[in-house]
Amino acid sequence: MDRDNMSLESSMKVAGSFMSVAGLVGALLVVFVLPGNNYFTGVMLLMLAILLISGLGTLFVGLLLTYRRVIGRAIATPAILLSRLLGR
Repeated sequence: MDRDNMSLESSMKVAGSFMSVAGLVGALLVVFVLPGNNYFTGVMLLMLAILLISGLGTLFVGLLLTYRRVIGRAIATPAILLSRLLGR
């Protein structure tokens, strides 16, 4: 694997981790620090939920890129065994 792919995977995992943690911590702060149930609190929670979800997605894609060979083998092995069992 070349350096460019490694740096992309690493940066995606780091960025996803930071985005997820920032969204979670921000949501907890909004819920526990901001008083009342007003429009601003709802908008902030919505934006932080979007940040959390996009961070988890980025982290997931980074992990997929890192372990794509392992995941590919894990998916392909049962299919290969099943096709051999069925005689195709």
